[in-house]
Amino acid sequence: MITREYREGPGADTPRLFTSTRHFNFSGKDGRLVHRILDDGARGFRMVAVRSSGHRASFVEDARLAVTIPLRGSARVRVSGREIVVLPGQMLSLSPSERDSVLSPEPDGGSYESYTVMAPSGWARQPESEEMCLRARPSGHALKAFLDFAFLHLRDSGRAGSLSFMLAEALLEDTLLQVLAQPGQQAEHRADARMKQIVDRACEVMAARFSHPLSILDIARSVGVGERTLQKAFRACRGNTPREVLAEMRLSAMRRDLLSGRPGVSVTTAALNAGLCHLGRSSAAYKARYGEAPSVTLRRNSAG
Repeated sequence: MITREYREGPGADTPRLFTSTRHFNFSGKDGRLVHRILDDGARGFRMVAVRSSGHRASFVEDARLAVTIPLRGSARVRVSGREIVVLPGQMLSLSPSERDSVLSPEPDGGSYESYTVMAPSGWARQPESEEMCLRARPSGHALKAFLDFAFLHLRDSGRAGSLSFMLAEALLEDTLLQVLAQPGQQAEHRADARMKQIVDRACEVMAARFSHPLSILDIARSVGVGERTLQKAFRACRGNTPREVLAEMRLSAMRRDLLSGRPGVSVTTAALNAGLCHLGRSSAAYKARYGEAPSVTLRRNSAG
């Protein structure tokens, strides 16, 4: 993880999180801004934790979509002639654009804090800028929980090439797609022969590559369709999502590994070998699926 700190004073550096910064100044004395940036992974996503004493900025981002989740304080952003105010419990997606922002701490003091996810240049989904309610979108809660996890467990420098980081980045891509999906995209669709072919081919891809860092976009590209078409086909044919099918495959593989009796198998290695990067969630999902914790499965098999 890279930490960049900016302070008010002569010769102070200008923050360079986006393509270019045209104007920047702190709102009060003793200004301080800290960016904690997780190393870009193979897919090019960037995760940033922001803490500021309060500042105003005008900048340009000409290539990357950004989604911001305020944790404390408020963000006021003017983009395309429209002013958007975002508070904790909400999210803001910003397509490449010129924008002015004012980040303010809470009135009782403290700092402004937020998470920002930046998609790679030319990423598949580039919607218009909009504010979204975190409470109304379960995917928003999932994104925040993922970022909490990422900054706690993926913060070590140089981890971007590790298996756990690559698996996590694929999960981030899927979660971001869910956050940005429009409500109308969740409707059911009648299954037809082509949809069944898409689902069958996608299941073959997942069965062959479930242990690899695999996002829904990866699966869609392997099948030769768009991500939306893939999601529609699964909802129509199976009533669930490709991510749910992939998770089931991975849990089954994890159980097989725990029951294999191979020397050196642990709950952690079994999860990673199955393509599961979040041990806490994986263990909870495993217990919900099989009625026992993975550690119990491992102990019982070892005792036998």
